[in-house]
Amino acid sequence: MKTILLSTLLLFQLVSFGQKITADYLVAFSDSSSGKILYGFKTVKGKIIIKPRYVYTATEKMYLMAFVVLNDHWVAINRRDSVLLTPFIFDNGPDNVREGLFRYVENNKIGFANLKGQKIIPARFDFAIPFANGLAAFNVGGHTEKSGEAHSVWADGFWGFIDKKGKIAIEPTFTNVLDFKNNLAEVWTQEKKHILINKKGNAIKVLKN
Repeated sequence: MKTILLSTLLLFQLVSFGQKITADYLVAFSDSSSGKILYGFKTVKGKIIIKPRYVYTATEKMYLMAFVVLNDHWVAINRRDSVLLTPFIFDNGPDNVREGLFRYVENNKIGFANLKGQKIIPARFDFAIPFANGLAAFNVGGHTEKSGEAHSVWADGFWGFIDKKGKIAIEPTFTNVLDFKNNLAEVWTQEKKHILINKKGNAIKVLKN
């Protein structure tokens, strides 16, 4: 529970800042009249728009959507209090927003959504990493493995990259990859070569393993 609370506090500013599209927003408030602390949203003038029924929220100022905990699960809701999607859980809280997008989960697949709660890239990937330098790494055929008592990692399968339209920019042929930085990324080939590639997937340099 302490971990969830910490993740919530860290996400407050990130989610609110990313949604600053309009001056019109709702603010989160807590209510304990039921005997436990629940969260809802109201206007800056105090009119309650969404009744307090959520155990946690990761959104301090709600412009278009908010991350909340409903029935022990994180979900994204809109200002009509409708559930939009289920965010991918990273470090016990909703996924980090990077380059305007965050991961969501649907039918055990991963896609990407924006801070309006719109599903920009359909959930069709076995696994994916947040966007960096305009591209996101995705995996096909892999699986999760335990790494210690409380963590798991994605193992095996092959990695490629997609652009922000969900189009495959680099085919999934690599056994491991790192994020793109300055239009270059470190990857490992099936022949166990550690190389540097550009955004077209072309090898630029062979690196030491």
